[in-house]
Amino acid sequence: MSFPKDAQRKGGQNGKPGKHIKTKQWEQLGDFLTDAGAKRAMDILNDLPDDEYLDQFGKLLNYFKPRMQSTQLDANVTERVITGITFDE
Repeated sequence: MSFPKDAQRKGGQNGKPGKHIKTKQWEQLGDFLTDAGAKRAMDILNDLPDDEYLDQFGKLLNYFKPRMQSTQLDANVTERVITGITFDE
């Protein structure tokens, strides 16, 4: 016995789960940061003196447009480096 054509078309669509609670919370946080949080940050920045404004603005800008040059590399070299080696052909 086969399914009616309408049932075949709707297969898998009726039991679609909703968003997880953590996904909803993350979206709410994003909405706050881009709406009320951004407005408050702008108000605070506008009240700062010029030198502090530029310092804080630069820090905030790195979250919006991160720079590739701002990566930091810390390495400890424990082996001795040999220099001045030439290869004869």
